[in-house]
Amino acid sequence: MKIPIAETFHSPQGEATWAGTPMFFIRLAGCCVGSLNTYLPRLSTGRPTWQCKTWDGRAFACDTDFNKQFDTDETTLLAEAREAHVCITGGEPLAHAACVRVLEETFADAGRRVHIETSGTILYIRSRPDTWITCAPKEWCLATMLHDADEIKLLVDERFDPQTLPLPIIRHKNVWLQPINYEKEVNMKNLQRCLALLEQYPQWRLSTQLHKFINVR
Repeated sequence: MKIPIAETFHSPQGEATWAGTPMFFIRLAGCCVGSLNTYLPRLSTGRPTWQCKTWDGRAFACDTDFNKQFDTDETTLLAEAREAHVCITGGEPLAHAACVRVLEETFADAGRRVHIETSGTILYIRSRPDTWITCAPKEWCLATMLHDADEIKLLVDERFDPQTLPLPIIRHKNVWLQPINYEKEVNMKNLQRCLALLEQYPQWRLSTQLHKFINVR
Protein backbone atom coordinates (compact mmCIF):
# COMPACT_ATOMS: atom_id res chain seq x y z
CA MET A 1 0.00 0.00 0.00
CA LYS A 2 1.15 3.56 -0.71
CA ILE A 3 1.44 5.19 2.72
CA PRO A 4 2.04 8.98 3.01
CA ILE A 5 4.71 9.68 5.63
CA ALA A 6 5.64 12.90 7.39
CA GLU A 7 8.45 11.20 9.33
CA THR A 8 9.53 8.02 11.11
CA PHE A 9 11.78 7.91 14.14
CA HIS A 10 12.84 5.79 17.11
CA SER A 11 12.33 7.26 20.59
CA PRO A 12 10.93 6.57 24.04
CA GLN A 13 7.24 7.39 24.31
CA GLY A 14 7.05 10.72 26.13
CA GLU A 15 3.38 10.84 27.07
CA ALA A 16 0.81 9.21 29.34
CA THR A 17 0.60 5.49 30.21
CA TRP A 18 3.54 4.22 28.18
CA ALA A 19 6.02 7.03 28.95
CA GLY A 20 9.58 5.75 28.76
CA THR A 21 8.74 2.78 26.52
CA PRO A 22 10.92 2.50 23.39
CA MET A 23 8.74 2.87 20.29
CA PHE A 24 9.01 3.15 16.53
CA PHE A 25 6.96 6.20 15.56
CA ILE A 26 5.22 6.41 12.20
CA ARG A 27 3.82 9.89 11.62
CA LEU A 28 1.33 9.85 8.77
CA ALA A 29 1.09 13.02 6.72
CA GLY A 30 -1.74 15.51 6.90
CA CYS A 31 -4.41 16.57 9.36
CA CYS A 32 -8.14 17.18 9.08
CA VAL A 33 -8.52 19.00 12.42
CA GLY A 34 -8.23 22.79 12.67
CA SER A 35 -7.09 25.17 9.94
CA LEU A 36 -3.84 26.53 8.50
CA ASN A 37 -2.65 29.69 10.22
CA THR A 38 0.27 31.81 9.04
CA TYR A 39 1.00 33.66 12.27
CA LEU A 40 4.50 33.52 13.78
CA PRO A 41 6.34 31.80 15.33
CA ARG A 42 6.83 29.20 12.65
CA LEU A 43 7.95 25.65 13.27
CA SER A 44 11.67 24.89 13.24
CA THR A 45 11.17 23.32 9.81
CA GLY A 46 10.04 26.71 8.49
CA ARG A 47 6.45 25.59 8.01
CA PRO A 48 3.61 27.85 9.17
CA THR A 49 2.01 26.87 12.46
CA TRP A 50 -1.17 24.82 12.16
CA GLN A 51 -4.02 26.09 14.32
CA CYS A 52 -5.84 23.24 16.04
CA LYS A 53 -8.82 23.23 18.40
CA THR A 54 -9.37 21.24 21.56
CA TRP A 55 -12.60 19.29 22.14
CA ASP A 56 -14.23 22.45 23.59
CA GLY A 57 -13.12 24.76 20.76
CA ARG A 58 -10.00 26.31 22.33
CA ALA A 59 -7.61 27.22 19.52
CA PHE A 60 -3.92 26.51 19.97
CA ALA A 61 -0.81 26.33 17.81
CA CYS A 62 0.03 22.72 16.96
CA ASP A 63 3.71 21.95 17.52
CA THR A 64 3.94 19.23 14.84
CA ASP A 65 5.05 19.39 11.22
CA PHE A 66 2.95 16.71 9.51
CA ASN A 67 3.66 17.69 5.90
CA LYS A 68 4.34 14.73 3.62
CA GLN A 69 7.98 13.90 2.99
CA PHE A 70 7.68 10.61 1.12
CA ASP A 71 5.51 7.60 0.36
CA THR A 72 6.38 4.07 1.42
CA ASP A 73 4.77 0.69 2.09
CA GLU A 74 4.06 -1.46 5.15
CA THR A 75 6.84 -3.96 4.38
CA THR A 76 9.49 -1.24 4.37
CA LEU A 77 8.18 0.20 7.62
CA LEU A 78 8.13 -3.21 9.28
CA ALA A 79 11.78 -3.71 8.32
CA GLU A 80 12.66 -0.41 10.04
CA ALA A 81 11.06 -1.34 13.36
CA ARG A 82 13.34 -2.79 16.01
CA GLU A 83 11.02 -2.06 18.93
CA ALA A 84 8.22 -4.21 20.38
CA HIS A 85 5.90 -1.18 20.29
CA VAL A 86 4.91 0.83 17.20
CA CYS A 87 3.06 4.15 17.44
CA ILE A 88 0.97 5.41 14.50
CA THR A 89 0.45 9.12 14.93
CA GLY A 90 -0.10 12.37 13.01
CA GLY A 91 -1.52 14.95 12.30
CA GLU A 92 -4.62 12.84 12.31
CA PRO A 93 -3.59 9.34 11.19
CA LEU A 94 -7.16 8.14 10.79
CA ALA A 95 -7.54 10.48 7.83
CA HIS A 96 -5.76 7.53 6.21
CA ALA A 97 -7.85 4.85 7.93
CA ALA A 98 -7.12 2.19 5.28
CA CYS A 99 -3.37 2.72 5.77
CA VAL A 100 -3.77 2.53 9.55
CA ARG A 101 -5.67 -0.75 9.21
CA VAL A 102 -2.91 -2.27 7.07
CA LEU A 103 -0.22 -1.07 9.48
CA GLU A 104 -2.15 -2.32 12.51
CA GLU A 105 -2.50 -5.81 11.05
CA THR A 106 1.01 -5.96 9.58
CA PHE A 107 2.74 -5.08 12.83
CA ALA A 108 0.39 -7.16 14.99
CA ASP A 109 1.03 -10.20 12.78
CA ALA A 110 4.75 -9.61 13.34
CA GLY A 111 4.28 -9.70 17.13
CA ARG A 112 4.44 -5.94 17.76
CA ARG A 113 2.01 -3.99 19.90
CA VAL A 114 0.40 -1.17 17.93
CA HIS A 115 -0.47 2.21 19.45
CA ILE A 116 -2.75 4.64 17.58
CA GLU A 117 -2.89 8.32 18.56
CA THR A 118 -6.00 10.14 17.35
CA SER A 119 -8.12 13.23 17.87
CA GLY A 120 -11.21 11.04 18.11
CA THR A 121 -12.93 12.86 15.27
CA ILE A 122 -12.97 9.82 12.93
CA LEU A 123 -14.60 6.51 13.81
CA TYR A 124 -12.17 3.59 13.91
CA ILE A 125 -12.71 0.10 15.32
CA ARG A 126 -9.48 -1.67 16.20
CA SER A 127 -9.03 -5.02 14.47
CA ARG A 128 -6.77 -6.49 17.14
CA PRO A 129 -7.65 -6.55 20.87
CA ASP A 130 -4.12 -5.56 21.96
CA THR A 131 -4.08 -2.37 19.88
CA TRP A 132 -3.81 0.61 22.21
CA ILE A 133 -5.82 3.71 21.31
CA THR A 134 -4.92 7.11 22.71
CA CYS A 135 -7.49 9.88 22.25
CA ALA A 136 -6.49 13.52 22.66
CA PRO A 137 -9.99 14.87 21.95
CA LYS A 138 -10.28 17.72 19.50
CA GLU A 139 -13.29 19.69 18.25
CA TRP A 140 -16.09 17.35 17.03
CA CYS A 141 -14.66 14.36 18.87
CA LEU A 142 -16.96 11.32 18.74
CA ALA A 143 -18.36 9.91 21.99
CA THR A 144 -17.73 6.38 20.68
CA MET A 145 -14.02 7.09 20.34
CA LEU A 146 -13.88 8.45 23.89
CA HIS A 147 -15.61 5.33 25.22
CA ASP A 148 -13.33 2.99 23.28
CA ALA A 149 -10.02 4.76 23.99
CA ASP A 150 -7.56 3.09 26.35
CA GLU A 151 -6.42 6.50 27.55
CA ILE A 152 -7.55 10.11 27.16
CA LYS A 153 -5.15 13.06 27.09
CA LEU A 154 -6.65 16.45 27.91
CA LEU A 155 -4.68 19.47 26.69
CA VAL A 156 -4.46 22.19 29.32
CA ASP A 157 -3.94 25.92 28.99
CA GLU A 158 -5.32 28.96 30.83
CA ARG A 159 -8.78 28.41 29.28
CA PHE A 160 -9.19 24.77 30.34
CA ASP A 161 -12.45 24.32 32.30
CA PRO A 162 -13.01 20.86 33.80
CA GLN A 163 -16.61 21.76 34.60
CA THR A 164 -17.51 21.53 30.91
CA LEU A 165 -16.06 18.06 30.27
CA PRO A 166 -18.49 15.58 28.65
CA LEU A 167 -19.55 12.49 30.60
CA PRO A 168 -17.47 9.99 28.58
CA ILE A 169 -14.35 11.80 29.79
CA ILE A 170 -15.53 12.26 33.37
CA ARG A 171 -16.32 8.53 33.61
CA HIS A 172 -13.15 7.30 31.89
CA LYS A 173 -10.72 5.43 34.13
CA ASN A 174 -7.49 6.56 32.45
CA VAL A 175 -7.39 10.34 32.00
CA TRP A 176 -4.16 12.33 31.68
CA LEU A 177 -3.64 16.08 31.87
CA GLN A 178 -1.06 17.38 29.41
CA PRO A 179 0.13 21.00 29.26
CA ILE A 180 -0.05 22.67 25.86
CA ASN A 181 3.66 23.16 25.27
CA TYR A 182 6.01 24.90 22.89
CA GLU A 183 7.57 23.01 19.99
CA LYS A 184 10.76 22.04 21.82
CA GLU A 185 10.19 22.97 25.44
CA VAL A 186 7.64 22.80 28.22
CA ASN A 187 5.28 25.69 28.96
CA MET A 188 5.86 25.91 32.72
CA LYS A 189 2.72 27.96 33.36
CA ASN A 190 0.55 25.30 31.75
CA LEU A 191 2.44 22.62 33.69
CA GLN A 192 1.62 24.42 36.93
CA ARG A 193 -2.02 24.57 35.87
CA CYS A 194 -1.99 20.80 35.46
CA LEU A 195 -0.49 20.31 38.91
CA ALA A 196 -3.15 22.54 40.47
CA LEU A 197 -5.90 20.58 38.69
CA LEU A 198 -4.52 17.31 40.06
CA GLU A 199 -5.16 18.61 43.57
CA GLN A 200 -8.85 18.86 42.65
CA TYR A 201 -8.99 15.68 40.55
CA PRO A 202 -6.52 13.20 42.10
CA GLN A 203 -7.94 10.35 39.98
CA TRP A 204 -6.34 11.96 36.91
CA ARG A 205 -2.63 11.79 36.11
CA LEU A 206 0.03 14.08 34.64
CA SER A 207 1.42 13.59 31.13
CA THR A 208 4.56 15.70 30.96
CA GLN A 209 5.79 15.16 27.38
CA LEU A 210 8.96 13.57 28.78
CA HIS A 211 10.76 13.84 25.44
CA LYS A 212 10.79 17.64 25.76
CA PHE A 213 12.37 17.45 29.20
CA ILE A 214 15.15 15.08 28.07
CA ASN A 215 15.48 16.77 24.64
CA VAL A 216 14.94 13.78 22.37
CA ARG A 217 12.76 13.42 19.28
